[in-house]
Amino acid sequence: MENEPNELRPDADGEPTFLGLDPPTSRPAAVIVPVPYDATSTWQKGADRGPAALLAASAEVELFDLETSSEPCRSGILTGPPVLHEGDPADLADVVEEVVATVIGQGAVPIVIGGEHSVSIGAIRAAAAAVRSGGDRLGVVQIDAHGDTRESYHGSPFNHACVMARAREVADIVQVGIRAIDRSEHDTMDLGRVFPAHEILEAADDAWMDRAIDLVPEDVYLTIDLDAFDPGIMPATGTPEPGGLDWRTVNAFVARLAARRNVIGFDVVELLPHPAHWACDFLAAKLVHRVLAEILAARGTCTGRRIRSNPESRRVANEDRRTRARRPGPRRAVRLVRGAVPRRGRAGRARSLGGRRTEPALHGGDEASRDSDRWSRPGARVRFRRRR
Repeated sequence: MENEPNELRPDADGEPTFLGLDPPTSRPAAVIVPVPYDATSTWQKGADRGPAALLAASAEVELFDLETSSEPCRSGILTGPPVLHEGDPADLADVVEEVVATVIGQGAVPIVIGGEHSVSIGAIRAAAAAVRSGGDRLGVVQIDAHGDTRESYHGSPFNHACVMARAREVADIVQVGIRAIDRSEHDTMDLGRVFPAHEILEAADDAWMDRAIDLVPEDVYLTIDLDAFDPGIMPATGTPEPGGLDWRTVNAFVARLAARRNVIGFDVVELLPHPAHWACDFLAAKLVHRVLAEILAARGTCTGRRIRSNPESRRVANEDRRTRARRPGPRRAVRLVRGAVPRRGRAGRARSLGGRRTEPALHGGDEASRDSDRWSRPGARVRFRRRR
């Protein structure tokens, strides 16, 4: 069964939502796009269970992000229904591309949750088309253990091992954390755009971060394969590789990327849930929250609705955020957020009304038109509450 590509209406009550939040009543800053797909992975199977595990674990993530002194949920986060597809990965790319294009067209940040890495291809194509419509070229930053630049694998150019080969057709790419590639990949890679894990771990400082960011244009899509992390902290993935990155390094790089570039969307993929490694589900959920927090904070706006942004304006906003962060007391959080105070009921418990959620869809029909008008009113407040 496949869902309509342009349908972003929240699913029935009882399905997990990101952070355990009710759907927002105003235009969201970000839309979660779960894609439970695992047809081309070549070792351990089960990444199709990743989105549900990540969303369930996210109910335990604190809403306040300490490093940015902000609460991204106040900007509005909508969890869309899963993109269900049982066919060829080439067809999946078309479906995901249409869904993500709709999200970008609504001015929100698309957050694709995999699923194996092939789910990223359509999202990258949608982001590239959005940027190209403005006369520019997209940059794609990959954080991953594997190069994923094979032209074809197991008979398909849309295999999870071919994601970055497809990305470089439409974008300028940079690859971070790489430590496992085929000889054919090594011979065709632009090695000046590859930052291997062993070089990062042996570096005397973090100057490599700025060198990597300098290689991509202003508008960037970020794709994160969880096997980029060392299996000591992220064993729950289908293709673990030793010698990986740590939590602090990845977060520091993401923060710098968001501060220096306009990240218009991202994905987190390849979580393979295991009952002995529930901490990995939480790490993946926390990572999604952290990346979104950095994006919204770097834009200097609670709503984060812009697809384009002025680099100088963003620099000034970042300097102001750093100044606020040095001030003592709770005012740091108050200065960055607006809207209703969240109701922090027991995490993960669903609220229902007649068996269905009653919040509006992003688009579609008269109801959505009325809500779209309300969302666009000056001073419209984003209201949210955690599901209970």
